[in-house]
Amino acid sequence: MIFTTTGQQLVHQHVVYEVFLFTIQSDQRKMTRFPLKLRDVYHGWLKRLEEHAFQQKVRVEQELEQCGVRILATRPKLGYREVRYLHQDDTHTDKLLNEWLKKECEQLFCSYTSLM
Repeated sequence: MIFTTTGQQLVHQHVVYEVFLFTIQSDQRKMTRFPLKLRDVYHGWLKRLEEHAFQQKVRVEQELEQCGVRILATRPKLGYREVRYLHQDDTHTDKLLNEWLKKECEQLFCSYTSLM
């Protein structure tokens, strides 16, 4: 079976969801340091956003499994993230620019804003 562009897109989508979830969790921790008047509202909203994004990440993981792809590692590097994954017996490495990941996360955030 030849590794398709769709499989590679799923790998990239998985990394985007990893970064997005990390960012949401980081923002939640930072938010607790400040006396915000609507803190409980923001926290509840971010918690729902986190749960929805986690469900989407699980969906992508299931699709990757169906394609025979296993993520081996995702590592932050200077200016990009490196993702290594296995498809059948071949190991692949992709580099995703941080600026691209940031834009993808911003788009996810904006699309989820309409859901809330």
